[in-house]
Amino acid sequence: MTRRVLRQLWISRSRYLLTFLAIVMGVAFVNATLTLTDSIGAGDEATVEAGEAGIDAVIDAVPGT
Repeated sequence: MTRRVLRQLWISRSRYLLTFLAIVMGVAFVNATLTLTDSIGAGDEATVEAGEAGIDAVIDAVPGT
C-alpha cells in the first residue's frame, strides 16, 4: 500500500507541486494584503495626529446655521 501511494505521488508530482505552490502563493498574497492595509491605516493615523499636534481647542459651527 505504501509503495502504491509513493508511486502515485511520484507519477503525479507536478500536480501536487502546483497545488502546493498555489496554496503558498494564496497565503502570501493574503498576508501581503493585510500587512499593506494595516500599514496604510497606521500611516493615516500618524498623519492626523501630527496635524493635530499643538491644538488645544476646536471650534465647530453651530448645527443648522
